[in-house]
Amino acid sequence: MSVVKKQANSNWRQLLQVPVVLIGVFIAYAMWSGRIGAAPGILLFILTIICSISLSFWIMKSYKCPQCAQPTIPATGWWWRFSGRKILFRCANCDIDWDFAVRGQED
Repeated sequence: MSVVKKQANSNWRQLLQVPVVLIGVFIAYAMWSGRIGAAPGILLFILTIICSISLSFWIMKSYKCPQCAQPTIPATGWWWRFSGRKILFRCANCDIDWDFAVRGQED
């Protein structure tokens, strides 16, 4: 039976999303105010969304076990399937489920 352990101070990965979201908001504002045209603005906004999704996948795959430094396996499914609940990351080597303070997306 695996043990659940909490790892403190691991939310820095989620902070990487902040600049990407701010760039998307800035592009949307620039399109709305007429500072950039619609076609380049939409293209840039779509690229920002793609970067955000790619970064989210990288974040979910980047957690490593603090004890053995092996990659952990996130729970089956992705974060939108765990509405508001904590997502545990399993280390098969140590038989530990790590709580990195990652929560599912709220509905």
